[in-house]
Amino acid sequence: MEFLILLLLFLGTIVLGIPEIEVLRIVKNDYGEDTMMKESIIEIPRFKNLGNIWFEMLLNYEVKKSAKEFIAYIEEWARDARKQIEKLKNEDEELYKANLMLKYIAHVYHEIRYVSSRYLSFILYYYRYTGGAHGMTYCETFNIDLVNYRKLRYEDVFKPEAEKIIKKEILRYMVEHPESFYIPKVDFSDEFFEEIYRNYKVEGRSYTEEQIEKVKKDETLSEEDKRMLITILSMSSSAIDTVLKDDLSKRPFLITKEGLIIKYMPYEVGPYVSGLPEVLIPWEKLKGVMRIEVPE
Repeated sequence: MEFLILLLLFLGTIVLGIPEIEVLRIVKNDYGEDTMMKESIIEIPRFKNLGNIWFEMLLNYEVKKSAKEFIAYIEEWARDARKQIEKLKNEDEELYKANLMLKYIAHVYHEIRYVSSRYLSFILYYYRYTGGAHGMTYCETFNIDLVNYRKLRYEDVFKPEAEKIIKKEILRYMVEHPESFYIPKVDFSDEFFEEIYRNYKVEGRSYTEEQIEKVKKDETLSEEDKRMLITILSMSSSAIDTVLKDDLSKRPFLITKEGLIIKYMPYEVGPYVSGLPEVLIPWEKLKGVMRIEVPE
């Protein structure tokens, strides 16, 4: 009996090399008339050959559970919406019929960003359409240490002093790619970052607040020009403030061969057309502040 237990433990931790990835696809489009739901689609990875069968089962279970919980949430939302619309039947028939044309859609899909014998990084995307001009997509990232069989958190990967460096490189990247972010035209430099970082950390002043205060004090501007500039600043500088205030321990990130990728949700740092913007920081920028070995 003891030999059998030891054998099972041994087999459960054999390192078998590069993981294998299959796709689990579940489609449902036969919803009844008691819901606004039209279709749900799940397309998620199913991992094999991770080197530890117990960890493999746990990871596959977690991914599938997350996908199903999202679909269930939208399904419940759709049933509640149908009940609310039914109340319009005797009040406004045209509005009732118009609302019945609306159909909810939920879709969970994935993207593998890096896979090796050491690390596995992937994204789960959660898309929903529940009315309006367009749907909304959010994401969840997974970074897996295949040597120690654990899901890596921010604090597992980075030392505390990494925060300042990461935020500086995020803002540098945004300034260099203004087409995707709410970012003003600035001459980015280490000195510029040190000033705005210190102002926020020490004095609690956001970059936008500082710029608006300068506009208000500018006696060469008319009141109309001031109002216009303040409106523009409130929008164009929002990415800087988002980065400065961000809790990186809760920010989705990915480990890739090229470097660290930081992900943002729609509207967080850019317009809807930017999708889910991401920032790439080469590993060489993060030397000395890492807790793990850099992918090769």
